[in-house]
Amino acid sequence: DKCLVFSQWDGMLALLSKAFDANGIAHRRLQGALKLEASLDGFKREAGVRALLLPPRSGANGLNLTEAQHVFLVEPLLNTAVEAQAAGRVHRISLEACSL
Repeated sequence: DKCLVFSQWDGMLALLSKAFDANGIAHRRLQGALKLEASLDGFKREAGVRALLLPPRSGANGLNLTEAQHVFLVEPLLNTAVEAQAAGRVHRISLEACSL
């Protein structure tokens, strides 16, 4: 399974990235416009990449990530519309959204 992990704090995404590295979980982190294409391509095409870490402001803006089956919201968002749109990036019947 692949998952999307949303946090509105860049520091939290960096911390999660370090934790994934320490536990041998292949992932990509969406940060900056220059790395957007490479991060998305790696997440979509590389079978071993299990997670995509991204802020909701990037993840909610028109991305269609049908490769993921799970969505994790590290902290609840104040804007529930943005939260719903971010989780909506995964268009699967088995969508599972949960807050950590």
